Amino acid sequence: MNAIPTQRLMMRERLLVTVTYRFFCSLLGGLVLCSIVSAICGAVLRPIGFVWCAGFVSLIALGIAFPWISVRFARAELDFAQERTEAGQPAAARLHVRNRLPFALWALRLRIDATDSGMLDVTCNTVPPWSTTLFSWEITPPVRGVYPRAPVTLSCQFPFGLYEASRHVPTKTPLIVWPRTVPIEALPDFRQTIHAQGPHRHHLQGPSDDFRGVRDYGPGDGLRSVHWKQSARLERLVVREREAETLPRVQIVLHHSPCAAPDAFERVLSIGASVIRQAMARGASVEVVTPDSCFLQGGGPRHLRTILDKLAHLLPSPGSPLSIFLATPACAQFRQGLRIVVTNTAPVASYGAANFAQHVIAVNTKADTRGPLAKAG
Repeated sequence: MNAIPTQRLMMRERLLVTVTYRFFCSLLGGLVLCSIVSAICGAVLRPIGFVWCAGFVSLIALGIAFPWISVRFARAELDFAQERTEAGQPAAARLHVRNRLPFALWALRLRIDATDSGMLDVTCNTVPPWSTTLFSWEITPPVRGVYPRAPVTLSCQFPFGLYEASRHVPTKTPLIVWPRTVPIEALPDFRQTIHAQGPHRHHLQGPSDDFRGVRDYGPGDGLRSVHWKQSARLERLVVREREAETLPRVQIVLHHSPCAAPDAFERVLSIGASVIRQAMARGASVEVVTPDSCFLQGGGPRHLRTILDKLAHLLPSPGSPLSIFLATPACAQFRQGLRIVVTNTAPVASYGAANFAQHVIAVNTKADTRGPLAKAG
């Protein structure tokens, strides 16, 4: 009956011994031990021991008080020079530190949790008294997401490293990191593969005779559409933009297999974002279907920015079989237009063309993304 209480008592004793040992092995514990020994020597041997004790206590007080006061009276705020960037692209981070003390602050450190591999710890060497100092550095986010992805703290251990005081640093404007884009060379000609939606016109580029204006040359534009006179005047390639008779509709399905590798979901989003960019650059109205949501049809820079922002916030999905995913209402109700399936599962040709509406292009992220896309349907 007394075995369990005895074991608990032994565990507590071992824990106490371990904590005590680690404390006295640290610099602060060493100074505390020296203070105790000096006081005993002053009381038993010679009074000069009290002088040494006072010196050790003063070091301890300074080593604890200065970091605490520095962090207590410093105000810091983190922001970024830009609101959005792409994974793998550099971005400028800025830290504003305000010193409300009549003396300078030294060795303040911006600490980021170790799980946030895209950020770096930054040391603020000196902050002058009664002033606000700006510290800036460059980061390269490795993956998509919203940065910082972990809590950020301002800490100080100056001058002796005996004690570390810290406080939370708010983020004024987080950095939205879009999925990394990769070259996709085998996208189809939307207007040759998409059925007409009706006789109404849309203010998008298309094979009509009604001239609308010019725009910068982009991937997929032919040399016949280049406006050579305007290109010579502007010293860059521009193409003629005409009003389209039909609105090209594209549904891009981002599918993740439950049997895929852990990083396969990020590759799906990376290739999907590349396809979305190229489709909208060619004037298509794009709808995106993910495991958790469906983004409505739309086009233009604002719609592209909205989609990429949502992909940056998208949480990893456990995945589902492709046949079940394509049977969801968002996919089943798509009837007219081109569907592009980005998947990390087996080639979609094995499911049969009857499972899809209209033309289907499936991208298998296990293959080399620089090559042609796998077709089905």
